[in-house]
Amino acid sequence: DAALVVGSGAAPMTYLLAAHDAAVTFLAGELGCVERVESRMAAEALSSLFESYVTQFDAGLPEFLSFLDNFDVVVLDPGVLLELGAARRTELISDLQHRSRPGGVHVILPTCSAIAPESLRPMYAEWTEEEQQKRKRRGAYGKSAPGLILCKPLCPEDTG
Repeated sequence: DAALVVGSGAAPMTYLLAAHDAAVTFLAGELGCVERVESRMAAEALSSLFESYVTQFDAGLPEFLSFLDNFDVVVLDPGVLLELGAARRTELISDLQHRSRPGGVHVILPTCSAIAPESLRPMYAEWTEEEQQKRKRRGAYGKSAPGLILCKPLCPEDTG
């Protein structure tokens, strides 16, 4: 699988996905964070399927990252949205959605106290949400199921 991890708060997911043989691309706005992740990936011998970039998210993803697409999994730290206006937030989320394959999954982490994952749900109108009850039964999250797990439709709604 190909995974895109966005934001410094989502860095631990980079290690988890790489350990499960996903080709991981990590994006963060801070050089220090990217260097820490790169260093740990190398130390854990996980760097063969890993690349990272320092970027600003103020206008969606920059043009030099246009080649990044067809992701099976996108993990988002909502903290990257903090300094963006409402229109820029919508553009970034839309950009990430277009970079996902049909049937792809977006995981919105509860890493930012100022932006609850549930507040981003309206931006995923056509996407289906994994039910919290299913996640709770799996026991993966302890007592509560934080964040959101959303699945992109398999085909656009205008096709049959």
